[in-house]
Amino acid sequence: MLSVAQVFIGFFLLILLMAYLIPAGLAYGYFYHSRNKSWATQKIQKNKAPTKEIMYRDIRWSLLTIFIFAVLSTVLYYLVNAGYGLLYYDIADYGWIYLPASFFIALILHDFYFYWMHRLMHHSMVFKFVHLLHHKTTSPTPWTIYAFQPPEAVVQFSIIYILVLILPLHPIVLFLFIAYNVIANVGGHCGFEFISQKNTDHWLMKYLNTVTHHDLHHANCTHNYSQYFNFLDRWYGTFRER
Repeated sequence: MLSVAQVFIGFFLLILLMAYLIPAGLAYGYFYHSRNKSWATQKIQKNKAPTKEIMYRDIRWSLLTIFIFAVLSTVLYYLVNAGYGLLYYDIADYGWIYLPASFFIALILHDFYFYWMHRLMHHSMVFKFVHLLHHKTTSPTPWTIYAFQPPEAVVQFSIIYILVLILPLHPIVLFLFIAYNVIANVGGHCGFEFISQKNTDHWLMKYLNTVTHHDLHHANCTHNYSQYFNFLDRWYGTFRER
């Protein structure tokens, strides 16, 4: 039986490596130190370059966020072991059709949660205490993804609790959801648009957020609050395309 300390250390190292250092490091190396200079033309905020001081600040705060994520993961681990939540382990319990469907349901629920929590964090009475730090980086890099104040770290991780407690999820689906979230988060903060305008105008891609959407949010924080899709931004008039 693992001790609480061992569970915590395991989660901390897993999140640190798999959700931060490896994906953010690979993205940063690829976009900012690639020999392929054509990426320079794809920089969204061409007149702004992140300084080492800003990146070091983002990394320091991200490490604190990862510590908080590990604490919350440890608590959730023991809650699930105590019988709380709706995780299931036999695919036959809900069938093969529900397995992929639950992934998309989780994305939609997260997008709804993220949009409204994000707008709340931008309220003038809340912003300074919860979300200001993340917006101090106006031209984000992959190292920015977890640069949160502690209250925001809790808000961001809470979607995992919500999904586990209200939605039947197979561990495979939960893992894929978290992995997709990491990829979307790193991509959204990379600072370079890698999807062509032709593709973003296509009806299949039109309602998916691109790097530009979130990058513009960092530059002008009155638009583009959603995570994966831009339906809610379009519906409530907070969408900015360019």
